[in-house]
Amino acid sequence: MGAINHEEYSKALNRVASYCSKAERSKWDVMQRLAKFDLSAIEKNKIILWLENEQFLDEKRFCKAFVNDKVTFSRWGRLKIKQGLLQKRIDSVLIEEALENMDRKVYMENLSILIQRKIKSLKMKPEENHSQTQAKVIRYVANRGFLFSEIEHALQNSGISFDFTW
Repeated sequence: MGAINHEEYSKALNRVASYCSKAERSKWDVMQRLAKFDLSAIEKNKIILWLENEQFLDEKRFCKAFVNDKVTFSRWGRLKIKQGLLQKRIDSVLIEEALENMDRKVYMENLSILIQRKIKSLKMKPEENHSQTQAKVIRYVANRGFLFSEIEHALQNSGISFDFTW
């Protein structure tokens, strides 16, 4: 490593360490940041390894935090969360583990809240059974990433009469 490369390496290391210390990050996020620096692939990998060894970077921890944030704050369903993690190039084993460990109670409460809000926005009375309204509600929560089985379960638990035969 020459003097210029060493300066660039140190600058990159400090910047991404600071970046990682502010919030959980994925390796992909960090690699995107490192792309801005004039470093070789070997140097970038050395930085990634250093960040992992110093526990600035942990894919498992990132995955858990991502799932928690998306369930708690964004009210995303499991499919949308999984897609978000796949976009971050997270290993599917880590994704499945994080989804298994999410707070199921909060997750289902979020789904019920989203259903109730959508019904209210459509000005539908709970005892009414309109196939168009039903389709709009299902489509809305499905687009948020919830599985049809979860939607069906939440609707039945809400006491809302929907016809699930298509």
